[in-house]
Amino acid sequence: MSDVQQGQGPAPVAGAGEGEDGGALAEGRRAVRELLIDRLDRAGMIRRKGMTEAEHRDWLGKMVDRLAYMSRANLAVLAESLLAMGGGRGRNEWPSEVAILTFAEGLQKRPAHDLPLVQSWLRSIEGPAALAGGFEVELLRYLRKCRRPPMAMDMARIRAEAADNRRWVAMAEDRVARGVERPEDRGFLEAYTRDRDFARGLIAAGQERRDEKGAA
Repeated sequence: MSDVQQGQGPAPVAGAGEGEDGGALAEGRRAVRELLIDRLDRAGMIRRKGMTEAEHRDWLGKMVDRLAYMSRANLAVLAESLLAMGGGRGRNEWPSEVAILTFAEGLQKRPAHDLPLVQSWLRSIEGPAALAGGFEVELLRYLRKCRRPPMAMDMARIRAEAADNRRWVAMAEDRVARGVERPEDRGFLEAYTRDRDFARGLIAAGQERRDEKGAA
């Protein structure tokens, strides 16, 4: 059963103010590659012993996704710190994932909307399915709130909320266009659009990764 009942207005906005748009996510990923990956590559950092070139590329892509929330300033600090943390006999192998993420977390806490489950679930094949079904926003909000994968009963509720929200979006947009909007309409639309852009950015990033692996 949906949280939206007849005549009660739009459902409460989950995570309002947390979302970033797809453009910000893409910019964050570019910043990680520029300020961290490329910086360490130029300095001579090499893949860890026992890791193939393909595994290393895939691992670096994972690090790009995990660190895309960081500011440019903190990414630059992280890069310089990792240069002193190289492993192997030559002290020039990439540090472990645990070491990198722990140090990154110390520099800048991961925002709530960037939880690993949110990132991994929407970047997986579940993301395109949610997009095709029109419930990517509701799935994003569920993952933020519950912090666990949805079960069958949860999915039924997510789909019902998506259907309700589509109606509220259409009505709110119509009222705004006619200049008769309610006080909550613009806030509802802005939050919904922000979450939609963020969810679609994650889904697109996951599809891009799968396409890259398929072409390799």
